[in-house]
Amino acid sequence: MDLTIMHRSPSQITAQLSFSAHDPWVREHFPGAPVLPGSLALAAVLYLAEHLAAQTWTVRRLRCHAPVPPGTYRLCVSQHQGGVRGMLVDAHETPLVSAELVP
Repeated sequence: MDLTIMHRSPSQITAQLSFSAHDPWVREHFPGAPVLPGSLALAAVLYLAEHLAAQTWTVRRLRCHAPVPPGTYRLCVSQHQGGVRGMLVDAHETPLVSAELVP
């Protein structure tokens, strides 16, 4: 898995997340139809949230809207009232995973 920060401002970080069907952890997650495990999507959101605001975050809500097959996606984490929100979207801006974190 590759997570590359593309843009950063004081209140938002946007990154490109990409992974291959050949990555070992993908091959074992639903063999024959690999998808991104929700735990790794959450780990990516937490990683960016900690870069946005250096503190410990607690997951308030995680929602997987659709399976995330191997490919390249955009992950945006932004500050909101009392916490941060993360959204993983595809090339058509379709939400695939969303998360809300609180301090």
